[in-house]
Amino acid sequence: MDLLRRLGGILARLGYSLAHYRIGTIPLDLLAIIALFLVIPWEGWRGWQQGFTPLRLLIMAGSGVLAVALLILRFQHYVIYRCGFDETQPARVFRLPPDEKLSLWASGHFEVGRNRRYFVQIPSQFTATELGEYIVMARLRHRFSLGLIKALSDEWGWWYIFIVPRMVRSMDSGRFYHGLSARPTIRIVYESLTGKESVVYLSFGDRQTRDLVAQELRQSLQT
Repeated sequence: MDLLRRLGGILARLGYSLAHYRIGTIPLDLLAIIALFLVIPWEGWRGWQQGFTPLRLLIMAGSGVLAVALLILRFQHYVIYRCGFDETQPARVFRLPPDEKLSLWASGHFEVGRNRRYFVQIPSQFTATELGEYIVMARLRHRFSLGLIKALSDEWGWWYIFIVPRMVRSMDSGRFYHGLSARPTIRIVYESLTGKESVVYLSFGDRQTRDLVAQELRQSLQT
């Protein structure tokens, strides 16, 4: 199963990258899904004309599997997360000083003004405020367009997630699969400042840092 998740993580990274580009108004990931589905009747028609070879059947099956997998991942916002990895109890108590920033990767609904976007595994900074609240902030850089392929023009700049401990509903630890990485992760279900239930995934470069931050977050929930 872990191998399937890692393969899914590679596919999720590809689909997520395509989703941020358009031809006209259609996202590239959706065009890729449509193209993969169209391979099946095209190869079926060629097979009816020329005969079904093992290679042709393999292409038809592979295209169908990839199309369905991409479609499912698209509905999941290209998130592959496995909960249940053992979390160790840190030997020391960790408190993130106010305004000190911790580098990590974050996935979830980021907001700025009235805009709300879903980003996956983007480099971010995690910080605590003097009021005991937490902020995840990320700066997205402008993507370049190429001919008919246009990058989304309204995503660059600073984006934020605000986590108020009293609004957190649940939290658990696991791993997030994206590309070739399977990063130790904290999943937090919370109510955003706009009143919507949201989920944020905080991913770390090592398990020890994840467990230290998880400890602080749990202590904040109890106070």
